[in-house]
Amino acid sequence: MARRVTAAPGATMPVFYLVYAKPGSTSAVTAIVEVSRDGQVVARGRRRSPRPTRRADHRPLPDPPAEDAAGTYQVKVTVSADGDKAEETTTVTVDS
Repeated sequence: MARRVTAAPGATMPVFYLVYAKPGSTSAVTAIVEVSRDGQVVARGRRRSPRPTRRADHRPLPDPPAEDAAGTYQVKVTVSADGDKAEETTTVTVDS
């Protein structure tokens, strides 16, 4: 789903994702968020969470900045655990 934000000091791109671990999983979860424009990665963040618990305690990465570079960006979230990997991409448009 495409999203639009306006470039401004302190503005960010809204990125929301959920991570569900397999029942009985004891592995840590790794999430990578990449923001690219015209095929070039312009921002990348990685977070490794502790082993899953009964609560949803994966700490998300901060939203990517959208302060001054108007344009269309692809935001890819890759999550991996227990040898499995899931990947989703969305488009965010930053208006000036």
